[in-house]
Amino acid sequence: MKLLARLLSVLVLVVAAGWVTSLPASAEPVVKPTAKPTKPSPVAGLLSLLIGNGAPAGAGGKGGNGGLLIGNGGSAGAGGTGGNGGLLIGNGGTAGAGGKGGNAGLIGTGGTAGTGGTGGNGGVVAGNGGSGGAGGTGGSGGSGGLLLGNGGTAGTGGTGGSATLIGNGGSAGGAGTGGSGGALIGYGGTTGAGGTGGKGGILFGNGGQAVLSALF
Repeated sequence: MKLLARLLSVLVLVVAAGWVTSLPASAEPVVKPTAKPTKPSPVAGLLSLLIGNGAPAGAGGKGGNGGLLIGNGGSAGAGGTGGNGGLLIGNGGTAGAGGKGGNAGLIGTGGTAGTGGTGGNGGVVAGNGGSGGAGGTGGSGGSGGLLLGNGGTAGTGGTGGSATLIGNGGSAGGAGTGGSGGALIGYGGTTGAGGTGGKGGILFGNGGQAVLSALF
């Protein structure tokens, strides 16, 4: 009898334990850890300042400048101004009719401009000036770089951009004015009927023929 009583008591305990564990858990809300907001990388921010193209702008606006070191200036619509290229390398942004192309950095091409506009200047060290009034009337081509670069072309009746030390002057359509060639080497820009051709360089170029003849 004692053995039977013990077995019954053990059985009761096992059943009770199983009943307790089968009870449903309390419906407490599950708290999930919130994701930490990502911090902007300072390196990425610095790179975007140094390298990158300028944002475009609409009519009458100004395109953004390229990165501090490398990048092209943003374009602009009619009557606007193209952004400047990066300080080291970058082209000036283009502009629409009546606008002004952006200037290049140390190395790069000046931005072109539409009818009646003015092309941007080429790079300080090397680069061609942007064309102005391309395919239209008026406008001035941008100047070439201080060391190397051709002046930009101009539309009918406009003025071609000038080279500085080495480079050809920009041409102009119709009775326009050709840009001057580089002071050392370069030919003056050509023009159409009734126009005035640009002067050439002192050492080599159509403006220097008299000097060479006198020396040699």
